[in-house]
Amino acid sequence: MQAAGYSAGLFADDLNCFCGHHRRTPEAAIIRGLKHCQAEVHCWGAANRVVFAPSKEGLHILRRRGTCTSFKLLGVLFDSTLLMHDACKTIGTDAAWRLRTLLRCLVYHSVASMFRLYKTYLLPFCEYATPAIYHASCSALRHVDHIQEKFLEEMQVGAREALLVHNLAPLAARRDIAMLGVLQKCRLGLQLPCISQLFPTTSSVERKFLVINLDRGTAYARIASRAQHVARPCCECGQRVAFPRVAA
Repeated sequence: MQAAGYSAGLFADDLNCFCGHHRRTPEAAIIRGLKHCQAEVHCWGAANRVVFAPSKEGLHILRRRGTCTSFKLLGVLFDSTLLMHDACKTIGTDAAWRLRTLLRCLVYHSVASMFRLYKTYLLPFCEYATPAIYHASCSALRHVDHIQEKFLEEMQVGAREALLVHNLAPLAARRDIAMLGVLQKCRLGLQLPCISQLFPTTSSVERKFLVINLDRGTAYARIASRAQHVARPCCECGQRVAFPRVAA
């Protein structure tokens, strides 16, 4: 597998092999390489008494252009263009009926109790795919953010009161904090090696990077790169992290 130029990602009993190609590489050549890698993995499995489920195997090409196909990976619905529209719609649709079920109990619980039920039964479902959909567009993420907005509307509680009284921040802010937590774990050496290597901490790397500063107790993020970015409020990370540039 490595001799063929493929890298492997292993999580529990899920094995994913991937390889980068030039954008002008013919699709047929990429498929041939994928099938060759698949055959090599099957040979290794036969020699080590490992059986692969055919229903969970798939060959996919990630590219911005071309036919868009969807596939599930670790429970998250990905599309070949990585726009994540289908994933956001699926999460929003499934969370909507869960919210309707939860609101049927409104007459039997207090406001504080409803917030606890929301955090227990609905909030984890809205956030389980946060690392996969974090880069999605605002229009796609609206399918997810609308769930909490609808809940607050039914509870007649504003976003400010939800944060200060019930410790429930907007989903967009929670996504920012969660991803900053990933960077913090990478810096402290608490993250998986396969994830830590995606965020090198070498200060000499001339790439866009995220700078976290503290000014009189106020945490803020500044994206430094040649491209224009919008600063978002965030929590303390404490280190400079270099983000590798990904080709489209």
